[in-house]
Amino acid sequence: MVAICFTVVSFLPKRRIGIFFSKTSTTTALTVYILVVAIIYNLLLRGLLSPVGWARVSDELLHVVSPLIFLVFWVFFVEKSGLRYSSAIRWLIYPMLYIFFILIRGYYVHNYPYPFIDVVTLGYTKALINASMIVIFFWLLSLLLIFIGKKFPGAKERTLR
Repeated sequence: MVAICFTVVSFLPKRRIGIFFSKTSTTTALTVYILVVAIIYNLLLRGLLSPVGWARVSDELLHVVSPLIFLVFWVFFVEKSGLRYSSAIRWLIYPMLYIFFILIRGYYVHNYPYPFIDVVTLGYTKALINASMIVIFFWLLSLLLIFIGKKFPGAKERTLR
């Protein structure tokens, strides 16, 4: 999603999709999403696989470098004064749909991509508790970024448009 955002904002800034990805709310939501990816991967998933060679490079780019670059982009190039706390609930739609997809897919293929929501190993109760904790984490991180954005709105003259 981060790559799509950068590409669309760079090459299609006046089109409807470019305008959508240029919105403060959209870029802040994407910042939350990519930060959650980085945090969960680095705290919970990093030791589960041991990629080597180019797979390792790709892994680091996806889970460390990209989130840091997008965070820097958000801090310095996104005008944040229009952020609203009410947006945080709306930003939960994507992660909740993703978790729902994982659970439905896992039910049919008996394979879950993350051990903390692996219903086969944990059972539905524990997996749903863990999924709920992740959604709460998304919400809290969303509120934190909105708070930071309101305190340091900046970037008015540095937007990409």
